[in-house]
Amino acid sequence: MERDQMSRKKQAARPGNPPGAARRNGWARRLWAKPALAVAGAALFVLLAELVLALLGVKPVAEEGDPFVGFAGARPLYVRRTAPDGRPLRKTAPGKLQWFNKQTFPERKAPGACRIFCLGGSTTYGRPYRDVASFCCWLRKFLKAAEPGREWEVINAGGISYASYRIAVLMRELLEYEPDLFIVYAGHNEFLEKRTYARIARLPRCVRRLGAALSRLRLYALLRRIRTRRGPRVRAAEKPVLPPEVAPVLAHTVGPTSYTRDDRFRDRAVAHYEYNLRRMIRIARSAGARIVFVMPAANLKDMRPFKSQHDAGLNNKQRAQWSELYTRAAGSFEAGDAAAAESACREALRLDRRHAGTHYLLGRILFALGRHEQARQSFVRAIDEDICPLRMLSVMQARLRAVCRDQDVPLLAFDRLLSERVQREHGHTVLGSESFLDHLHPTPDVHRFLALKLFDLLVALRIVRPGPGWGQASIDRISKQMRARLSDPGVQAEAAIALGNVFNWAGRPEEAAATLRNALAELEPDARMWCELGISCLKRGRTAEAEHSFREAVKLDPDYVFARVSLGRTLAGRGRHHEAVRHLSQALERAPSDPAAHAALGGLYAAEKSFAAALVHYSRALRADPHSPILHANLGNVLSEMGHYDEALARFSSALRTDPSYVDARLNLAHTFLRQRKMAEAARHYRAVLELDPQNAQARHWLAVAEQAFLGKD
Repeated sequence: MERDQMSRKKQAARPGNPPGAARRNGWARRLWAKPALAVAGAALFVLLAELVLALLGVKPVAEEGDPFVGFAGARPLYVRRTAPDGRPLRKTAPGKLQWFNKQTFPERKAPGACRIFCLGGSTTYGRPYRDVASFCCWLRKFLKAAEPGREWEVINAGGISYASYRIAVLMRELLEYEPDLFIVYAGHNEFLEKRTYARIARLPRCVRRLGAALSRLRLYALLRRIRTRRGPRVRAAEKPVLPPEVAPVLAHTVGPTSYTRDDRFRDRAVAHYEYNLRRMIRIARSAGARIVFVMPAANLKDMRPFKSQHDAGLNNKQRAQWSELYTRAAGSFEAGDAAAAESACREALRLDRRHAGTHYLLGRILFALGRHEQARQSFVRAIDEDICPLRMLSVMQARLRAVCRDQDVPLLAFDRLLSERVQREHGHTVLGSESFLDHLHPTPDVHRFLALKLFDLLVALRIVRPGPGWGQASIDRISKQMRARLSDPGVQAEAAIALGNVFNWAGRPEEAAATLRNALAELEPDARMWCELGISCLKRGRTAEAEHSFREAVKLDPDYVFARVSLGRTLAGRGRHHEAVRHLSQALERAPSDPAAHAALGGLYAAEKSFAAALVHYSRALRADPHSPILHANLGNVLSEMGHYDEALARFSSALRTDPSYVDARLNLAHTFLRQRKMAEAARHYRAVLELDPQNAQARHWLAVAEQAFLGKD
């Protein structure tokens, strides 16, 4: 004892040890000896810091936004309106009806009411129908019949082409409306919009998960802000800014032509999807709401891949061999010799394992041979190798399962349940046209099936407690009412038009034409059907047939402005400018401010180098539609041709503010700087084009010209 006291005194008396050092060192040794005490101390510090920062209004990074992408502005989905009795309501904003169903609900939830928001893309929306055919509508009917003493609000917030990163943003708005439950059906739309990814997406998965955990802490947010202010700013290119509403790549191309294989982008999009799944869970829990995910399902066997591409390692000789084998396999299959077809197809796959179309053909062959599980695996591989992935990838399905397991969130295995149903009814488990109208939109009856499975899940979660009157008789009664409503010729016509539109949009004009011709034969002819058929003809290069279709539309409805504009554009494309001007002028007689008619006339005059007339019509079109990036860019092109470079630059900048990923607008912006001999600015924007579109030959050529001129100037 005395020795210990003497050693402590000696240690304190050593040079360099200030008074009290021995006491502090002893405290440190005791703390080190008890790691639990150290952890508890750190946790207490973090807890106190979080409380203080919460009082100061510091928000966690997770609540501030998406670290992968930003948005160029946001408009609310639901706006305030007043009911006839004076009660405040929320209604779908008129400007959002292009993407969302018309929905209305009380601003303040009634006591005891259950408010459910259904989120997702076009499947949730009910495409090609509207809400009337969606699982949301079916679920709404079932809940009200099962527990009539409670007020049920099932709000369809599904947005056409909405991906997970847009759904997460929308969820934050929906927190204002007292949600009790979110039902999320998301995973098919993750590759629709062109975007680049920040450095965060290249980090290992474990590091991203650590970052996600830290992003919930206010202390981390504070330290991050301090570092950002002191350190270098993050480059804008590292976090792309998307337009307020969806800008699908397919809306600006003829089919999936602009899609190319990009495995790095695919990996980052999958990481982004997983991040947003976790983000949605955090958002729901922050409001005390529950969340349920649905595993999306898709048509595997009756919809070929949208774009196939050979493995980059294949040489010309191997490609020729593959082509011969694939042709032989397809020919044998068509001739009914499935065994020979399988042999040739497998040989083709040994040459090129990444060609989606070959995997799809093998799936069809195996299905014909009755080897259904092997066929299903080939169809899934075809989707995974699709260069234009409009259906959910298997790796994304695995991430969704893992997140729900990790976060203890209910996941309805809709794909498996539907496969089991197909097995019972058709004797196989491969999903196809028995369940889907196209590549991923279910039939109304499958929407009903999904709603019933969701209903069973909500019963298991004790969200709904069915009364004694609920049973098969109630289900049959509701089903009969809903089917009668859906069989209305007007509803069927709307669905046929929308389905044709989906096929045209996805680069499948043949399927669009077949759908629309069947509808025209079976239903009352409709001008909109003829117009959509005309569009499918144009996409196939059949301009004479397109002209005929648009003329039929005008004949049925002379006041249908879109039909006259489409006919005018088609005639202009066929070199009949005088007739085109006549029909476009007739469209403007009926709708003097129609932006499409003015834009078509502007394009016609611009093609004829009549830039003054083009300027007039583009300006009028822009007055009617001031937020259109295409109109801003087209007007910029005309101004640039007229030598009004500063005004042209302003128009291109306006287009890019609305749609930062608009390649043509940025390319023409660079061209305008080049015309002004502003080589440094031109080069900067050509590089920006190449970041968005690395294969753009124009940008690469003119970048070299601008850089050479700039260096020569120096």
